[in-house]
Amino acid sequence: MNPTKEEILHVEVSIQELQAEIANAEALTRLENNEDFKNLISQGYFVNHASYLADHLGNSGMQAVESQEAIMAQLKAIGIFKNYLRVTHLKANMAKDAIAGEREALQAMETSNE
Repeated sequence: MNPTKEEILHVEVSIQELQAEIANAEALTRLENNEDFKNLISQGYFVNHASYLADHLGNSGMQAVESQEAIMAQLKAIGIFKNYLRVTHLKANMAKDAIAGEREALQAMETSNE
């Protein structure tokens, strides 16, 4: 049975979405290799600022519940952002694995329509 135009379009859109995931990770890699990003984000935010916040958790002047909650919220934000970057790479790796299969499926569909 020949695939419909909708089925072919679905695979084409899937390939475009996978390519977008890969492009996002490539852009992220360029950022991560940038010295300013390394200094400001990788070292400054993920390491230095996280350490600063952790030190303040034990600071006697920061023991109020509101202060502790604010510090914890900032630490969580660092983790969430770091996880977002990690997931961006993970999704791209999965997209790289999936895109070959999608291209093969598209080629098979196009061949069966000839």
